[in-house]
Amino acid sequence: MHHMLEVKDKIRVIPTDFDGEFWHINEKIERKGILALAYVYHDQTHFKGFDLLVECAKQMPNETFTFAGFSENMIEKHKNSLPKNVNLYSFQNKEETRRMFQIHKLFLMPSITESFGQTLCESMLCGCIPIVSNVGVLPTIVRDQGFVLLEKMLAN
Repeated sequence: MHHMLEVKDKIRVIPTDFDGEFWHINEKIERKGILALAYVYHDQTHFKGFDLLVECAKQMPNETFTFAGFSENMIEKHKNSLPKNVNLYSFQNKEETRRMFQIHKLFLMPSITESFGQTLCESMLCGCIPIVSNVGVLPTIVRDQGFVLLEKMLAN
């Protein structure tokens, strides 16, 4: 920074603003199934790892997978090509998202790029066991509370 003397270091705390009163475990609900949630509004779903998730669903036909956050045109495009054990939903409001977190056992975030992972934190507050890719801050958030995928691959 000595070449740009007019620039001063600035440190600013950015609050994550997680509401533990809102994002919470519901002990009355039996948790099951696998959830992946991301804003998917174009064909580059591989950035969020949905290509991997579809392959997992094919190899695990007795498990229920829920994908949420798809735009209407992406739902229309992909609904007939997905395995029968995949439920596909559009964008969810805050209450619907919380409900999805509370009823699912696993939350998958196999992104190849990710910024902060706020959705991951909210899912964990609701009791989901996280499974994430080894990118960005995701492994730091998960630590020993879930699993980190060290590489993108499927067993044959």
